[in-house]
Amino acid sequence: MVDWLLAFYLLIVLPCTQMWKSFYRKDRPLRARGAGQWKSAAKMLVMLAVLGLSCWQSGRGAAALGLDMPVSAAGKWGLGFAALLFAGLYLGQKLYASGLDGVRRAQMLKQIRENDKMPRSPRELAAFVPVVVLVGAGWELLYRGFLLMLLTPVAGTAGAVILSALAYGIGHGYEKKSQFIGSIVSAFLFTLAFYFTQSLWWLIVLHIGLPLYGAISVVAAYRDHKPMAV
Repeated sequence: MVDWLLAFYLLIVLPCTQMWKSFYRKDRPLRARGAGQWKSAAKMLVMLAVLGLSCWQSGRGAAALGLDMPVSAAGKWGLGFAALLFAGLYLGQKLYASGLDGVRRAQMLKQIRENDKMPRSPRELAAFVPVVVLVGAGWELLYRGFLLMLLTPVAGTAGAVILSALAYGIGHGYEKKSQFIGSIVSAFLFTLAFYFTQSLWWLIVLHIGLPLYGAISVVAAYRDHKPMAV
């Protein structure tokens, strides 16, 4: 029963709530930077507690959710891919930054200043890290490990992948068309990646590492270029 209550929340309630917020709460006042992240972390703790209760009742272990130990061969290939991806991002960012002229550099810094979702100082980054770790790992456990495990015997592999990916993509809300399509596409890529490897470790690394890499880059930009305080 706990399984299906959690699945109902993940598949129906959460995506619908996020879409409602996207279209009908656009004029709500902005919260202080970081407030939304802590709220997301608190929600994630509740959902993971429910997931833990579900696993305890059913006697499922971590391996059933994709946390294979030792890591499978496919999972090791995934971890290798993640390492190469981050190395490529670092080198690409360095090359891109070296080619920026003064005007484009100023535009980039302006975009950074306008982004209230990212930390801007080492202190804010230190608070950002545990939230990213908790939320990134939690979404992978819930939408990939848990939902695919629960839905596959009922809806089949294709149905489980489609339902999980659509719910997760829609759960990001709607800001603009490109963002919405990107969320759906990335959700399908992550879900299919888990289906083919059956290992969640490397996807957790990606889900944590990508926003964390972006946050570190933003903090470094503030430190190096010292934009005006906002």
